[in-house]
Amino acid sequence: MMLTLRCLPFLAILTLAVTQLHAQDGEPAGRYATLPTGENWDEWDDVNIDAWDSFESGDMERWFGRTDQQTFVVDFRYESQTVIWGTQAAQQSILPRFQWLGPLFGGDGYTSVEGILPLDSEYTQQLWIYGGWKYHLIPNVDIDVGGNIVMANNKNYGPGIPTPWGSGWSQRGTVYMGFIGDFFLHPSAYFIYDFDLDQKTLLLGLEQDWDLHDLLGAPKGLKLDLQMRFGWLQANGWLGPGRSPQGQQWRNGYCYMTSKLDLVYEMDNGVSMYVGVRHAMNNDGTGPEGISGISMGPDNMVWFGAGVGYEF
Repeated sequence: MMLTLRCLPFLAILTLAVTQLHAQDGEPAGRYATLPTGENWDEWDDVNIDAWDSFESGDMERWFGRTDQQTFVVDFRYESQTVIWGTQAAQQSILPRFQWLGPLFGGDGYTSVEGILPLDSEYTQQLWIYGGWKYHLIPNVDIDVGGNIVMANNKNYGPGIPTPWGSGWSQRGTVYMGFIGDFFLHPSAYFIYDFDLDQKTLLLGLEQDWDLHDLLGAPKGLKLDLQMRFGWLQANGWLGPGRSPQGQQWRNGYCYMTSKLDLVYEMDNGVSMYVGVRHAMNNDGTGPEGISGISMGPDNMVWFGAGVGYEF
């Protein structure tokens, strides 16, 4: 349903949260990104020009790094619910992912191919392909720019919910730009635009992890990871290029929050495991609402996730 003043109560609890950014989850640059030193990096507003210097150099090693600097990650995750933009898109799902990380023009480059495979066939299978670049822009603020393509095996509305009419989107594309605070709680702000849904999203977040070995003397490699997000979206085409049987397009807008807390164990051999709890809520209504009075799904969800990954 259309966005109204119902969003206002959410602003009072802004520090509570949202879904992943479908990029690098609001983590600042750092693995490969060049951090300037010296007199040109003393003040808060000093701008890092290494990206331009790298481009001008014509040095392919400065552009893309050496072969031994490339990192690949394979992981398999299980979520007892699949929630996108604070909305339930499926129940139990397996999420395999293959990811590349490496140097790129003085920053961190990344690409990822990720599947969402619901265990119940009534839901939509999705394939997310995204890529981007993170960079130390000024001393305490990083920039993250990128985009993704999403493909699905059904006609869908919104985040990937099969339409009752067989008319909706089966492919869509998104671009985003975000800024990440490189300090405590890593606050972030992203603007995201979806071309096919004509959808604007503002995403604010917090993220922090704690090394439990250093804090509590727990086994080495054990840490606690917290992510919290707050989102607002407004779409002029919730059905993408599709239409309802009455020839209508669907305009939709709402606020949502999600959070997750994971216990992570990172081993020395590149294997990591995690298990955690998640929470999401939205004010999009529960139904029958929206176009043709269909159900909008639950507006308050608690679920859990677990996974294992290998970095090489």
